[in-house]
Amino acid sequence: MKIQSPAPAPLYGHFQGTRRFGSLDGLRCASIIAVIWEHTRPDRYPSNGRDTLAWLPGASRGFLGVDLFFVISGFLIVTLLVRERTTTGTISLRNFYGRRILRIFPRFRGSEISRFLAELTDAQTGTESVPARPVTSRPNRASVRSTSVLCVLVYCLTGCGLIIRQATIAYIGVNSHFSPKEIEIQIHRSFIEEYKNRVGIHTTFTVDRAMASPLPGAIDGDLHFAGRAKQVALPIVAEIVNAADQKAAIDVVHGAAGTGRRLNVSGVWRIWPEHAGKAEEEQGKELPAFDTDNPDHVFEIHPVTRINGVQLLDSFTPVKGFSPGGAQRTFAIYEKVSCTLRAKADTVSIVTETGLYNDVEFIMQIADEPQLVVADGRFVIAAAMDLDGNLLVPRLRMVFAKGTPPERAVRLLKGGDRLHAYGIPRLDFAEISRRVRDSQTNPALLTQRLPYEILVLGVYPK
Repeated sequence: MKIQSPAPAPLYGHFQGTRRFGSLDGLRCASIIAVIWEHTRPDRYPSNGRDTLAWLPGASRGFLGVDLFFVISGFLIVTLLVRERTTTGTISLRNFYGRRILRIFPRFRGSEISRFLAELTDAQTGTESVPARPVTSRPNRASVRSTSVLCVLVYCLTGCGLIIRQATIAYIGVNSHFSPKEIEIQIHRSFIEEYKNRVGIHTTFTVDRAMASPLPGAIDGDLHFAGRAKQVALPIVAEIVNAADQKAAIDVVHGAAGTGRRLNVSGVWRIWPEHAGKAEEEQGKELPAFDTDNPDHVFEIHPVTRINGVQLLDSFTPVKGFSPGGAQRTFAIYEKVSCTLRAKADTVSIVTETGLYNDVEFIMQIADEPQLVVADGRFVIAAAMDLDGNLLVPRLRMVFAKGTPPERAVRLLKGGDRLHAYGIPRLDFAEISRRVRDSQTNPALLTQRLPYEILVLGVYPK
């Protein structure tokens, strides 16, 4: 049945002629942020049993982002139906639902079906032109990780550190979902013994790829470059911190990236399974050149302290605009991670979880123990507290690179003194060495919580 439509008024005609409502993009962004917040907000599963964000209006109403999505969809659907009635005098529900199915059904299904048919044909004919793999609709890990990073960058435009932090947590969750749940890191025993009481490492570094520019301060302000060094014999990502202020060092890196020319790169060594992408990392295996500045890796030179003749010691300061992980939540994660050590004649394998958090802001209270001063820095035993002074970890080894602002600040402190610090974790080789040595009389030492220590990257003013 034909419906006679009245002549549209000028304003209504403009509405009917609008094909894209740009203002809805802002509402979509708000609804996405609300949904991410709802799933990652720190009070969703509070470690202390309290709703820590009860004071913040609307903090527990991120679910309304879904309602906003429905409102936007309803507006657009009604607009399409009204436009069709105005143009044709009728509404075809069959055509409407057909268009919705074609729009919602992902386009990549066609390629998945084609690949399935190709694999089925190969399986029947015995050919191996396409490597057999399970048919799955799961997106590949690299594309999802890239999309997640893009989301974090987009959220930087909001200027809200808390939202950016939640987006970063979401990224870690997505990345770990597409990684193995556990990783076995096989390290030479001689390497563990050499570096167990050393802060840093000096390498002859081949830079394969480097970021074009530093990350925004709201993410962490670092510049990554990936490559290889015979002193490490593992995939390496080196990171210049507070990189926006380190143009001379970045120019040196960019000049060498992809050329095969080696640089003298020194910095704090670090092994941590945040960016592990496979179930095994074996030290000493031959490594190809990397085609990305952030390949799957467990070894980092982070932070870099010197590149050729360019010194970077003063870069060890809190990053402006960056919000590190909260102490209660982050240390609770570190403390719950299990670890299995497998000792052989020449190697030690560390089996642990992947996708662990990467940074934390906390208060450290110096213990009544002498500081261990070494050639390239010092190790300080301290308690870790949250910013309210609540004890979280009673005894933990803190690592300070020689000549950096944090190391200069901790030199004269004594037992009971406190420091407001920002740091990142790494495996504690000294504790791993002790456990392996003493496991001959106490095998239970090989299956305990993950041994870690904190690299102090910056201290805050009092």
